[in-house]
Amino acid sequence: MSNGVETRTVPVGGGRELCLEIAGDPDGKPILVEPGEPMSRRLYGGWIADAEKKGIRLIGIDRPGYGGSTAHPGYTVASHAADIRVIAEALGYDRFGIWGISGGGPYALGCAALLSDMVVAVAAVASLAPYGVEGFDFYDGMGASNVEGFQLFFTDPEASRLDLREGAEEILAATPEQFGADLESLLSPADAEVLTGDLLRWLTETHQVALSAGDQGWWDDGAAKLASWGFDVGGIRVPVKIWHGRQDRFVPVRHGQWLAASVPGAEADISDRDGHLTMIGRVGDIHDWLLARFAARNRQALDPCGQGRGASGGGPGAEFLGVADYPDAPDPVARDVEREHRDDGAVLLDDQAGLAVDGALAERRVAGDAVGDLEPGAGDLLGALDGVQEGERAAAAVGGRGGVRVEQVQADAAGDGGQSWPQLLSRSQPSEREAPRACR
Repeated sequence: MSNGVETRTVPVGGGRELCLEIAGDPDGKPILVEPGEPMSRRLYGGWIADAEKKGIRLIGIDRPGYGGSTAHPGYTVASHAADIRVIAEALGYDRFGIWGISGGGPYALGCAALLSDMVVAVAAVASLAPYGVEGFDFYDGMGASNVEGFQLFFTDPEASRLDLREGAEEILAATPEQFGADLESLLSPADAEVLTGDLLRWLTETHQVALSAGDQGWWDDGAAKLASWGFDVGGIRVPVKIWHGRQDRFVPVRHGQWLAASVPGAEADISDRDGHLTMIGRVGDIHDWLLARFAARNRQALDPCGQGRGASGGGPGAEFLGVADYPDAPDPVARDVEREHRDDGAVLLDDQAGLAVDGALAERRVAGDAVGDLEPGAGDLLGALDGVQEGERAAAAVGGRGGVRVEQVQADAAGDGGQSWPQLLSRSQPSEREAPRACR
């Protein structure tokens, strides 16, 4: 422990360990950070200060092979989510938020897709989109050095590995000034302006910490994102917000736009003034958004059935049942959350069932225990749709240990469209894990 920053390792199975850096409020809301590539667990000073001020427990991670984490050749974006589950359980968290920046974005989205029972919300910041999507130009608007690196990976893997090894050695030997100069082809005016002082020193340090164990982690990290991610972003059902700058030459804005259009119900902040590196300075806004999602869950827990109010006035064409809906709330965040949910037609529910229907439908109560017995941890209160008429559009969700964000879906009279209730409710069981310890 040093100046409130703790470094520790967590065993994740198979003889492997992942190394973490933990800072901020010890009793705060847990938010995990997936860093870029090749970057380490090291948290930027501004992020830590923001976490301390806002009541956040911020957790940085070395992905496999970086810094103090054991290498895991052949891992995937999807398999990394299983490691995150182990880490959360080892730290005692059954709910957490997560944001990933640049090459860390796909891993954050993997947690949204595969850990919906644990993840409150996800922010994907300047994130890569999947490679090989039909009709999507992965390279359009990208700086020359990144284009060359990606293309070499596919055309000549052996040469690509040698180039990466040489690049790692250069980074390890670089001064901050030399490190910054090597990024020249990727810098937009916005990014060039901020790449100085503390930010430049921290970027150099976090890359050097990541590569201190060798280049295997960098190779595996890049390969995981350029292969199949192992999940469909179209299946994500937790709140997601995409943050991207139009001046980004590291990961062009088209990537963020594609993700915003492909993740159901995703919010988006596409900024004219931002590049890639400037997003490091937007983390305060990102934390605010994540905390608002925690706040929405907390309000719902206080009034799970919405009995402390009358029927919602609803937004354009929708009514809400079982969602925190307090127009007179003194808290501006509460009003913002309410407005956002009305605007996008999605519902956030916690440990209960709810129904959002077209404005023409009357408010209906959804009550529990009609689903049958499920494994422990599947949910405390189950719900079933009652009286949904044929052809009506409705959305329903049952929260186990947390909320499920859903898009409106077509429910037919037979009730067999889409996923079954057991599929929606299935939850992995927590298991006993070896306790985390300090990094060597």
